[in-house]
Amino acid sequence: MPPGAQRDLVVALHDLHHRAGWPSLRTLARETGVSHTTVSKAFSSPSLPPWGTLELLVEAMRGDTQLFHALWLAASTADASSVPHAPAIAGRTAELAAVRRHLDGGVGLLLVAGEAGIGKTTLVAAAARASDAFVATGRCLPLAMEVPLLPVADCLRSVLETDATWFAEAVAACPPQVADALAALVPEASPRAPTRPDDRLLMTTAVASTVRALARRRPLALLIEDLHWADPGTLDLLEHLLGRELPLPFVGTWRSGDTSTAERSDDWFTRVRRLPRTHVVPLGPLSRTETVEQLRLVGVVSPDQVDRIHARSQGQPLFTEQLAAHLDDATRLPSLLADLLDRRLTGVTVQQWAVLRTLGIASRPLSPDLLAEAASLSADDLTTQLRLLQDRRLVRRAEGSADLQHPLLADAVRRRLVPGEDVAAHAALAHALSKERGAEPGEVAEHWRGAGEVEHEVTWRIAAARAAHARFDRRAEADHLVRVIDLWPDSGDAEEQTVTLADVYLRAMDALRFSFRFDEAAALSEAAGELFDDVDDGVRADLLFRRAIYRGETEGLEVGLALLDETLALCEKLPVRETQARAMDRKQSWLYFIGRTEESYLVASQQVEVATRLADPVLLRDSLMRVAWLAGVAGDVSRAMHGLAESAERAGVADDPLGEIRRGVYATDVLLACGAPADEGLAAGREALSVATSYEIDNPQTMLLRVNVASALVRAGRIAEAERALALPKDAAFEVDRWPAHATLAVIEVRRGRTAAGLERVETVWAALPESAHFEYELLAYRMDVSFWAGVPTRTLDTTLRAIEHTIEGVPVRISAPTLLAAARAATEDEHGRHLRDLAQRSDLLGERHRDDPYLVAHSLTIEAEAERVAGRGRSERWAESAACWELLQRPHDAAYCRWRAAQCAAAEGRGTLAARLLKRATAEARDHVPLVEAIASTSAGAG
Repeated sequence: MPPGAQRDLVVALHDLHHRAGWPSLRTLARETGVSHTTVSKAFSSPSLPPWGTLELLVEAMRGDTQLFHALWLAASTADASSVPHAPAIAGRTAELAAVRRHLDGGVGLLLVAGEAGIGKTTLVAAAARASDAFVATGRCLPLAMEVPLLPVADCLRSVLETDATWFAEAVAACPPQVADALAALVPEASPRAPTRPDDRLLMTTAVASTVRALARRRPLALLIEDLHWADPGTLDLLEHLLGRELPLPFVGTWRSGDTSTAERSDDWFTRVRRLPRTHVVPLGPLSRTETVEQLRLVGVVSPDQVDRIHARSQGQPLFTEQLAAHLDDATRLPSLLADLLDRRLTGVTVQQWAVLRTLGIASRPLSPDLLAEAASLSADDLTTQLRLLQDRRLVRRAEGSADLQHPLLADAVRRRLVPGEDVAAHAALAHALSKERGAEPGEVAEHWRGAGEVEHEVTWRIAAARAAHARFDRRAEADHLVRVIDLWPDSGDAEEQTVTLADVYLRAMDALRFSFRFDEAAALSEAAGELFDDVDDGVRADLLFRRAIYRGETEGLEVGLALLDETLALCEKLPVRETQARAMDRKQSWLYFIGRTEESYLVASQQVEVATRLADPVLLRDSLMRVAWLAGVAGDVSRAMHGLAESAERAGVADDPLGEIRRGVYATDVLLACGAPADEGLAAGREALSVATSYEIDNPQTMLLRVNVASALVRAGRIAEAERALALPKDAAFEVDRWPAHATLAVIEVRRGRTAAGLERVETVWAALPESAHFEYELLAYRMDVSFWAGVPTRTLDTTLRAIEHTIEGVPVRISAPTLLAAARAATEDEHGRHLRDLAQRSDLLGERHRDDPYLVAHSLTIEAEAERVAGRGRSERWAESAACWELLQRPHDAAYCRWRAAQCAAAEGRGTLAARLLKRATAEARDHVPLVEAIASTSAGAG
């Protein structure tokens, strides 16, 4: 099959079949409800399969139907190589079809209307290229008003230059005077003396006769672009031809809203559109989806770039094209757009400029009252100016408010401001907004900033931070508070503020941490050290607690625990406070993860007591949920889930969105630690994810919730679902605070066959984290898993074994087991196997204590099997037993891996039939795990 869209579709279909584990054609036929012959044709026939069949096949193999539909559409529109294809065009599907239908068989005039740059020329050019008719094209120019019938002459000349014989035969079939008249329009077509161009009647008759004769010999359509610039003669001629009801299609383009259009031309447009054989196709802005198509055509596909460009262009194709061509300078207008918009602002009056300036500085719609005050206009004057500006298409009505016609006009307005003019405009807007009931504090603060009024800005920034906190927008809250800290020394009398500088530091650190900006928060914590001598013991404890968090995470948990003990010792001397409960929560968590579990349980109980004394329902609920989580990861799932479900009622919490998200994290964490089926994890996280979506909460807890849900789906072999649940785009910029999400995505990427990307991602995570994090078992497991399936297991094995060696006795077995298993899978030497078996013994994984726990039994049996493998004593029975355990836990990929290993042993034992049976079953279970499918296929080929 030659290169092209259909070949791309076929390659993608075969790749999906490979990733799905090569299900047989009869299996696919059974799942799709079509014959196996139809399935076979879809994979091997050079003809394009119907979309309905292809969709069923893609769904049966758990593929991306949207991706395949796009590939199918591309292939379905590229099958007639003898027909010239239309140039690529974004969107406009219905409009393109309408214009093409008219060119191929319509009669009368079809006018494509829209503002400058909306894509009229692109649309009609695409339709003309795809038309079966010959499309004779003429173009009007601004100077065409002075050159009679210029576009008509262009149309006739295009016929003559394309096929002189066709033109000559048509003219010869007309009355003799036609050739004389045409000599004035197309002198090169006739040696005769031209008729005077102002002999309108003769010229009109000649053109009508000629186009009629041309159309009799070959399908013909006339296209005249930019009719708003046409001379009166051209417009009269076109109107006359329409009245003669010639049996051929006319298409024209018309720029709407152009104040330079002659009044006579506007009258013609109004008159001619009333004719029964005239139809208008209005063009509006492209949707975001269509803008994505347009940008993809020029190579811009980044979601961030698309969002940024569409927000500025609002789907106006010319604006989109120009902004895409100048991505390196996103803050300035491209010169072509700047010139275009500047011309639209030429000639505005002083009062009109006051309105435009205010709207440009505001960058949003403003109510009439607010706009009048900020622009220093009376209500009557404002109404008059808005009407005039609306006539010039510079402003528009926006749900009872006034706004600039297009966002880029705001850029053009701001470019025209003279020095100092913007300061006064910002001050006027800030004053006016300050009086508005329900004004957005952040907006007011920005205008005070533009006005250079520091004290006013600080006051409104603090209010803006509170508002952002209330709507769970921690990133915006952090930005406002950091700005307050920067301004504080210059903000005048600090005593006039409602908060202290220490309060601002504390709130800023928390907001930064909860918006994935840990390093900034840590730097702020160090800077806040200068305040220690100037605050009371309560605030000192608050600051010390934050220092414990940041130094503990970067310098090691032992350092952090020492600082937490200092914090708690200080709190003991004070009335009970929130910091005491928060410090206890952090302490018990760290104690648990370094293996001091008994101490962790004790601190968790004390935390409940402190939260109860505080009478803070949210803190009490957090404390109760922590106790429930500890019970769950110790193996008591029922107690944990019951405790989590009752936590809100016991604490007396009525409305706690953040608590609901934390409950989801705890619940999914417990279920993962105990090996529960994926559907239980999905059910446990569904409500919390719904809350996060409803409140638009994006914080570390929401990220961990998504990581847990995705991890459950990975275990269940539902890799595509896992990637969707994680909701981290493949091209998302790396943020170290989101490392669990990136590490999880790396695991998903290698399973989907994106091996290099997964390996690079997990190594980026490893390099970005502090050395103290390299002992985290979850991170070690991620890295080992990715390295193994990427084919470089030994790269990370020694590092992992050293980390485990130093900490294994203290780490809870449910945390250490997955990491030990990942390391055992990568083992290549007998020494590794013995070492790992010893580590598993020291972790209590191989003891009798957990023989009734299917999750831990599956880990222990598989580690034993891996140790036997590297010792050269692998047995198919051992691997089959492990596979059965994983199957019981509904983990098909782990079961497939064990059956693959069992098949290798069976083949070595000379039991070929058993090996073949195991490989067949492993292939079915390995679906969606590309490297495992390839490994099984390689073994099958060797056995065959």
